[in-house]
Amino acid sequence: MPGLILPVAHKNVMREIPRLLRHSGVEITHAIGDVMLEIGKFFPGLAKNFGPIAVRAGIVLQAELDHWIEAIDRALSENTFFASCNYVTYGMLKGS
Repeated sequence: MPGLILPVAHKNVMREIPRLLRHSGVEITHAIGDVMLEIGKFFPGLAKNFGPIAVRAGIVLQAELDHWIEAIDRALSENTFFASCNYVTYGMLKGS
C-alpha cells in the first residue's frame, strides 16, 4: 500500500487501523507518530475553509459550524487559540 493516505474525520479511526490491517492480512512493521500543534494561524483557516464542505456533506449543521467559527474567532482575538492533530505513518507488509 505505498503512498496510501487516509484522510479521516472519525475520532477513533486510528485505533481501528491496526485491527483492520491485520484482518486484511497486512503486518505493521513499524509506526511513526507526529503531532502538529499551534497557537494561531493554520488551523483557523483550515476550519473556515473545510467547515462549509462538512456542512454541504451533511456531517455538520450550519448552526454548529457558525458556533465553532465564533469560538475560534474569539480565541484568536484573545490569543488563546490552540489546536493539534496527530499523524501516524505505518510501515506495512502484505502477507501472501
